[in-house]
Amino acid sequence: MNKPWIFTLLRRSLAAWPCLLTLCKSESALNLFMWSPHWQCFVWNQNDCKGEVEKALETFFPAFDIDFAALVELADSNYTTPDGWSSNQSHCGHDLVNLVFNTNKWRMATSPGSYIAGCMVPNDRPFIVQLFESNSGGEPVIVAGAHFPHPDSSTLHSEDSLEYKATANTGPLRDAIAYIKDSSGVNKVIVIADTNAWTWVPTSTIMEMLQIPSGTWVSTSLERSCCFDADFPPEYAFDRIMANFGGSMHTTMLYEDGLPVWANQTKGQSRGAFHKPIVGRLYERPSAAPTNPNPLNVFLLVSTTVLATLLVSLIVAWLCCARCRGSHSDRRDMPTSDPESD
Repeated sequence: MNKPWIFTLLRRSLAAWPCLLTLCKSESALNLFMWSPHWQCFVWNQNDCKGEVEKALETFFPAFDIDFAALVELADSNYTTPDGWSSNQSHCGHDLVNLVFNTNKWRMATSPGSYIAGCMVPNDRPFIVQLFESNSGGEPVIVAGAHFPHPDSSTLHSEDSLEYKATANTGPLRDAIAYIKDSSGVNKVIVIADTNAWTWVPTSTIMEMLQIPSGTWVSTSLERSCCFDADFPPEYAFDRIMANFGGSMHTTMLYEDGLPVWANQTKGQSRGAFHKPIVGRLYERPSAAPTNPNPLNVFLLVSTTVLATLLVSLIVAWLCCARCRGSHSDRRDMPTSDPESD
């Protein structure tokens, strides 16, 4: 039997595995989360909306290995984060924001000037800005969670970001970020917010309004995450995750194919303003975001490699057995010595 082709097949089979590993490899990233289930979910609480939201968070945080999250209008004063996460809360009137962080990865800085909570307008629209330190010795980062005010309603039809800039009242949040940045010397900033900004207001405009240092501005894509009461129109890209570092941001909007039944909050002619959650995965390199390889190609690669490996294993086993049989046969045919000839 000509053996070299066997080893060629084995070599080619093994050579396919680095390609498989490349497809499966995932670069480390910051996992960020924004969700505004809105107050109706907790006050009206039809279909146990409050309980379902909190159960969903129990799933989402570990499933996406969330580093930081902003929860807007999660109106449950008794809410506790899942094990492994903690949060701070800011109240302004009836409005509230929770800034959640992964305690296995991060800790809140305790130095003076590392935390500010406030209201973007008097007694409404809360925000939190917190400096976080890495548990693994990585660079610190400033994270802001916020509920922006609605700009003047005329901006909905103007399609002019200048009108948004004039009426969005971002000054208090801007000043808080600047204070912590100047106090700590940390320039890396993440903003996770319900910005109430229409699709024609670019994220770069919001970052400019907040006077965040412009190293590299990256953000989640503009998704129609708001709102149930408006049937999620394309211009309502309110929920955004923004950063001034990193090379790319991969976006996932949950419940994209439809809301669960419990999210339907309706009282007479009024409906709840439930938002869809946004997950942002912040990568260091521009090309690091997943490219969704063709599932058929992955299947063919895996199946071909497995079959080839099995085939080679069977052939090698057959050769070993054949060699063993030949060796035993040779021993049986070997002449024995005649005692009388000695």
